[in-house]
Amino acid sequence: GMKLLLASLKDGGPVAEAAVCAIQNLVRGNELNKTAVRELDGIRPLVATLAAQVTSDSLDDAEEVLETLTELAYDCKPNVEAIRTADGIPIIVSVLQATRIGTKVKQEALCSHRD
Repeated sequence: GMKLLLASLKDGGPVAEAAVCAIQNLVRGNELNKTAVRELDGIRPLVATLAAQVTSDSLDDAEEVLETLTELAYDCKPNVEAIRTADGIPIIVSVLQATRIGTKVKQEALCSHRD
């Protein structure tokens, strides 16, 4: 199950992309699966996958990994801490600065600002 999906991240390419999407779907709204990813030390390889995609300019794939990390972190403080200790915060910031997700976040922030 989850252990095999996490191991697939090391393969890179289409196999890793499919694994990221599967993990994202499995952790969405599922605390047990969020915990399983963390306990299987799956957050570190997800952060490493994100970092590799940022450096290779594979930003569309980076957005998928970012969404997966977002799902893992949502309402789960231990996963937020695991992302932080895996040095994920600077990498996430890089993705936000370089992608349409970041552009959308910036636009929403500007639109919501009122004097």
